[in-house]
Amino acid sequence: GDWEKEKQQARAALEQELGELRRHRLEEIEAGLAAATERARVRDARQLAEARETVEREALELAARFATRLLGRLANPSLEAQLVGAGLDDLRALPAARREAIRDALQAVPEVQVVSAFALPVALQEQLKQALSAVAGRTIACRFTEDAALIAGLRIVAGPWILRINLEDELEGFASAGRDA
Repeated sequence: GDWEKEKQQARAALEQELGELRRHRLEEIEAGLAAATERARVRDARQLAEARETVEREALELAARFATRLLGRLANPSLEAQLVGAGLDDLRALPAARREAIRDALQAVPEVQVVSAFALPVALQEQLKQALSAVAGRTIACRFTEDAALIAGLRIVAGPWILRINLEDELEGFASAGRDA
């Protein structure tokens, strides 16, 4: 009797201890699996986001290259004159605070560089000189040069102040929006 009873109690205690060990080990395995699953989910989400960003950036760059080729074929002095006209309108319509900031920037500048994709007609050169002189509050000397890379439009460089009214800078801004996003 007593020996059998002790054996049964010992066996029951052993089975209970083994059951608890098994349960504890299963809980550890489940927790480890859950952590590994979460790590994999986070990694997959990060890889998906990176892939999406890469595809978006490549699509923007492809679109910018396409637009550059297309606009390069369409660019001509007439389109440039329209862009210059828009730039002149923008210069004339500058808010007072912006005008003052540009005037201050132009004080130490002996000459303003005006770069265009095509040679500007003398009449447009004069209009630009007058508009820049009006903003500067004094007569401005301009050096006019051409750079076909602009495609069409202007880049006006006056010391630290740069006015970009051209297709190259616009397309670059379009493509870089994808890189900066």
